[in-house]
Amino acid sequence: MPRVARKVSTTKIYHVILRGNAKQDIFLEKQDYCKMIKEICNTKEKYQYELYAYCLMPNHIHFVIYDKKDNLSKHYKV
Repeated sequence: MPRVARKVSTTKIYHVILRGNAKQDIFLEKQDYCKMIKEICNTKEKYQYELYAYCLMPNHIHFVIYDKKDNLSKHYKV
């Protein structure tokens, strides 16, 4: 059964989760976490969103963001 498309939030606040393929680790060293934080800072400036909270774990990431300019689909292209 196909997944139903998510609706756009009227508050523009989203809980975003990124996970490694097959639940594999995406952060292997401390340096990987630092690089991700740097990328978050770069995308915040470029796409103009506010980061309310984040949690980086070995195999996945959680973000709570306020998407000021409706650019959510552009933030985390891998």
